[in-house]
Amino acid sequence: MPESSNETMTFGMQYLSFTGASQGQVLIYDDALHTQLSDIVTFQNVNGVATITFTSGLDGNGTSNPSLPVLGSFTEGPNQGYFFIALALTNGKVLHVGICSSESDTCNGGGDSLKLSVGQVPEPGTFMMLGTGVIGTGALGWAKGAWARRFRNLIRT
Repeated sequence: MPESSNETMTFGMQYLSFTGASQGQVLIYDDALHTQLSDIVTFQNVNGVATITFTSGLDGNGTSNPSLPVLGSFTEGPNQGYFFIALALTNGKVLHVGICSSESDTCNGGGDSLKLSVGQVPEPGTFMMLGTGVIGTGALGWAKGAWARRFRNLIRT
């Protein structure tokens, strides 16, 4: 979509819908103070279908939808690349969204483009394995320190 004009692209993803917490909008501003709105990406269910609307080229003249929560706010910058967010779907999967609002060609697909992929939500067992690994590593480090202190005290006596 050309940056020079205000354009809106809307598409739905058949057989998918967003959870209640994933419906909302991502606001992209031209300035760091977040006063000049540049682009809006809206995620909502329309007739039970996950629908994404990308409005670009607002040049500070656009307004967000006050009835939808703001999922994220970003500042557009040269060579910024993609902003990534993850949204929960009602089928237990996650929609990974890359939003490129850069004026340069740093994004695959050019400026004002979206990159979408659906992935699995990590199983709770994965988090448990990661957590026990981190706790175990910390315990080993602590034990190593305790053993080292005991060994030094033994040598000194």
